[in-house]
Amino acid sequence: MTRTEIQTALIEVGQAVAVPEIDRLAFQARVRAERRRRTTTRALAATGVAAAVVTAVGVGLSGTVGGADDSARVSDTTPQAPSARGLSETAWFVRGGELTALDPSGRLHGTGVASEGVVGFTSERVYALDRESRLVVRGVTYDDEGTGVAALTEETSPVTGVVSSVALSGDGRWLGWLDLSGTAHRYDLKAGRVDLQVEVGRNASLTDVSAEGLLVSDDGDLALHAAGSSIPVPVQGDGYGVASEVAMGQVLVQDRDGRSRLYDLTGGAAVLVETFEGFAVLAPYAERVAVLDGEMSTLSVWDGEASPVSGIDGRVDMVRWMDERTLLATAHNAEGSALYGCDVELRCSVLPVDGEVNLGG
Repeated sequence: MTRTEIQTALIEVGQAVAVPEIDRLAFQARVRAERRRRTTTRALAATGVAAAVVTAVGVGLSGTVGGADDSARVSDTTPQAPSARGLSETAWFVRGGELTALDPSGRLHGTGVASEGVVGFTSERVYALDRESRLVVRGVTYDDEGTGVAALTEETSPVTGVVSSVALSGDGRWLGWLDLSGTAHRYDLKAGRVDLQVEVGRNASLTDVSAEGLLVSDDGDLALHAAGSSIPVPVQGDGYGVASEVAMGQVLVQDRDGRSRLYDLTGGAAVLVETFEGFAVLAPYAERVAVLDGEMSTLSVWDGEASPVSGIDGRVDMVRWMDERTLLATAHNAEGSALYGCDVELRCSVLPVDGEVNLGG
């Protein structure tokens, strides 16, 4: 066959085959799963979401208030639960597929919410995705006796309907999401209103949000979008920037070449500040960066220079800033796995959690 005949045959075949429409919701769910995988493990070539199986240290579940479809079915089985050393506030994660809280007293709280992942949390509330890609919100209150025992309450989500991607700023002020039509929204949680909307396309993914704008990955390009402006951010190693973060004008990109790069965008263009060997996570106010080396054996905190964290026994799986002064990390060794709380003095303590834990959002 001649080249022309081959081309004509291919065109005829292409026109005869009906291409199914992309399931946008399923596609974005897979994008979020990929983002969680890259955020929580350095094994970038592996597939699936990394999860830590955390060893039991003797704490039961305590009663909580769930949502309209939740059941308040969890009873307190350990009144004298050990304190969650290393935590001054409630930590959130997905445990056994359920949105779960660990309060400073050491008590676990189930919510009854089957969750896809934790988007983010503050001292007062958590934002998480349910299994239908809808944003759910739970508030946290404490007793008056200073014991650190928390109670959870259902709160109204500022987002109605399904989202394709969603993020909470590190300072807890801004909530961003991308709807199924391709519009990115920024919601000011303090003012209670949407203050920024940007059309970015249905194939895009919202990676983070801040006072500076909406950080969006779109077909291999990463950019910080604000009202009437956009600042491109370099992406290395044939990556997509889907696990990138922004805070205080700083953008941290986890690149596919095994490095993480910190850029300063305050001057209107991305200027490289530092390159980290391995996986890195930006602190809420960009004062520090947690860095996990390529072997997943050493966790350090960088604030201009790197200092190793002590007290973690084993290979680190996941890292997440809880606030500017506290890190959450999971690690495993030959004896099992554990969840740790680490302070900025670089000391880590095992937290009283058992079961399968996912810190990612």
